[in-house]
Amino acid sequence: MGGGLYREQVHRSAACCRQAHDSVRVPPPAGAATAAGYRPRRMTHHRQEQKPQPKSWSTTRKILTFLLLLSSGVTTAGAGELTILDTLGDAAPTTRFSIFGSWGTAIYGRSYVGVRFTLTQPTVLTEIGGFINNCHTISGGLPHCPNTQPLTVQIHPATSSGTFDPSTTLATFLLSHDNDPLVVSYESVATYLKLEPGTYFATFVPHGEDGGILLRSATTPFNYTAEVATISTWDPETGTAVLSQTPGAVRLVGVPLLTVAVDIKPGHSPNYLDLKRSKMLPVAILTTATFDATTVDPATVLFGATGVEASPTRYVRRDVDGDGKVDTLLFFNTKDTGLTCSDDSATVSGETFDGQAFEGTDTVQVVRCK
Repeated sequence: MGGGLYREQVHRSAACCRQAHDSVRVPPPAGAATAAGYRPRRMTHHRQEQKPQPKSWSTTRKILTFLLLLSSGVTTAGAGELTILDTLGDAAPTTRFSIFGSWGTAIYGRSYVGVRFTLTQPTVLTEIGGFINNCHTISGGLPHCPNTQPLTVQIHPATSSGTFDPSTTLATFLLSHDNDPLVVSYESVATYLKLEPGTYFATFVPHGEDGGILLRSATTPFNYTAEVATISTWDPETGTAVLSQTPGAVRLVGVPLLTVAVDIKPGHSPNYLDLKRSKMLPVAILTTATFDATTVDPATVLFGATGVEASPTRYVRRDVDGDGKVDTLLFFNTKDTGLTCSDDSATVSGETFDGQAFEGTDTVQVVRCK
C-alpha cells in the first residue's frame, strides 16, 4: 500500500487506495491562502564565562528550542549545519499550499511513508520535516477529521540491501502540527540524534485512525512539484514494503560529529571513580593538531554515561596535559552523570562557538560498588 491521493472522501474504503502510489487531484477553488513564518536566530555565547548557563544543546536549551520551533512549525539550519536531504524544491518552509489541487503519498494506518537518506560520516540529526497534511477525509469542500493529532517520525536503519527495516526503531519524534485541514504546510521537529555512517529511513507515522499525505505536487499558491526522493511505503499489517523513486517534499538537516580527545580525571590512570565519595568530576577536552579546545562553548557541553546527562558547574582554560597548548577543563557533579557500577566509559558532547558538534569518550573504572 503506498501511495497517496487527496480528493473528496479520500479514505472512503481501503479498496480505494490499493494501487501503489495512486494519486488524484482536487480542482482548486478560487483564491489561495498563504502565510509566512519566521526563522529564530541562533544564540551566541561569550567565551570567558566561567559558570556556563544552560544554553544551546544543554538540557534547558534543547527544551526551549524544541518548544519555539514546534510552535512556529519552522526550523532552520544554523552555523556548521549540513543538508542531509532536501527535496523541497521551489518551496520554502514558510510556504503554505492549499489542499485543493494537491497530490501526495498517502499516510495512514496501513501506509507508513519512509524517506531514505545516507550518511557518510558520524552526524547529529538536528531537523526532520516535510510538507504534510493529516486530514484523512474532505467531502464537499469541507474537512471531516476532528481532533487530529500530530504525525510522528521514526528513524529506522536500512537493511544491507537498502530496503526499509521495521524491526529496529532508533528514535521517535513528534512533528509540529498546523491544525489546518485545508492547508499543506511544513511540519517539522528539532532533534538531537547521533547517527553513525549508514543508510536510514525517516518514516512518517499517523496516530490511530488519522491519515494524510506527504506532498508531491500542488497548484496553489503556485504550480509546484517536489523533487524526487527514495520513498518506502510500508504496510504494518502485512509487513510489505514498496520502494520507489517519487516526488516527496522533505528536508533533513544535521551537523557533522567531530571526535575529540578527552581525559577524565587528568593526571590519573586508570580513572578510578568512587560514586559514593566523589562529588566533583573533572573532565578535560584537549587541544590537538586537528582541534582547538579553546573554541569549545561550555554552555553546550554535556557529560555522562551516554554524553547527554550533566552540564558543567564551572570550567577553566589551561594546559592540562603539559603540551604547551591551552585545553578546556570542566567540572561536573558526579551524581548527575548517570554513571553506574556497570559503566566502563563516559562521554562528553557539545559544540564549538561556530556550531561544530563534537563528542569524545574516555574510560572509567568504578570502584567500591559492593
